[in-house]
Amino acid sequence: MIQATAIQLNDPGSSPTSNPRAGLEHAVLESVNPTMARALAMARGVAHAPTTVLLQGDTGAGKEIFARLIHAESGRPGDYVAVNCAVLAPTFDATELFHGNDGGTLVLDEVSELPLEHQARLLRLIHDRQDRQSHAAAPPVRLIATTHRDLAAMVEAGTFRRDLYYRLNVFPITIPSLSARPEDLPALTHALLSRLSRSFRRATPTISPAAMALLEGYDVPGNVRELENLLERAMILSGDDVIEAEALVVALPEPNPMGLERALQRVELTLAELEREAIVTSLRRHRNNRTHAAEALDISVRTLRNKLREYREAGTLPADVDLDGHLTLVGSGTTEG
Repeated sequence: MIQATAIQLNDPGSSPTSNPRAGLEHAVLESVNPTMARALAMARGVAHAPTTVLLQGDTGAGKEIFARLIHAESGRPGDYVAVNCAVLAPTFDATELFHGNDGGTLVLDEVSELPLEHQARLLRLIHDRQDRQSHAAAPPVRLIATTHRDLAAMVEAGTFRRDLYYRLNVFPITIPSLSARPEDLPALTHALLSRLSRSFRRATPTISPAAMALLEGYDVPGNVRELENLLERAMILSGDDVIEAEALVVALPEPNPMGLERALQRVELTLAELEREAIVTSLRRHRNNRTHAAEALDISVRTLRNKLREYREAGTLPADVDLDGHLTLVGSGTTEG
């Protein structure tokens, strides 16, 4: 029997201690990356509509968090039900998907893994269900499908039904991978270390600038999921209150030598280069508010301003940050700090 789950994100009455997911969800939902922010705006915008949503993104990019967000903000009276399509038995009765969940949300997780015979049953069920619900008083079940594959390519290859694809691809949202939004890495790292520290029953460790530079240079193919595994290994190996780059080098997996090479190159940055990266990252993280960025860096606003002037004169100030600590996003104007 499929189990229903009650979903509420960012519950004011909950805390990171009572809800281990809260910190991570907050870090994902408060992304400062423009592409991720647009994807989140699309998810919030479609939440109150009955429209079918297709969430596309690499494994571990945050598709589940997006699905939970859409349901939580929809105000729908029914339950949130997620079904892992990759593990459905050949004798699975597709009618169970909608049973007793009027007005709820049904998430077809990794719908691309459905065998063709299941795809035919699902298509027939969706068609019949939508016909019945168009004449029913109860609100319809909202469908959300997720996939880490290119469904359009699968359609062309004959491994995914074209008619089912059109049924699901009504409102597609593509979630960018973690490597495409490096400015989110510090907040995600802190949230994951906080969550891991509760499991380890120890204080949350900090991460050294060199270790953070190593993370920022490493291509994380498993996204948030692999990042959490990497940090867990590093916590075990370091055993200290500070995770140093050496622990991360040992914790990095073997199969990604190119990512490791790029990461190690970042560790070899000079102290001045690391300082500049920390300042620019802090400005972006705090939406270019110089006061908040300086507080996070434990320096004065005057020192921050002097550093920015120094970088501009040296020609090393990023084009999207001006002398006053403003960040200009293409097509969105300038945000003052």
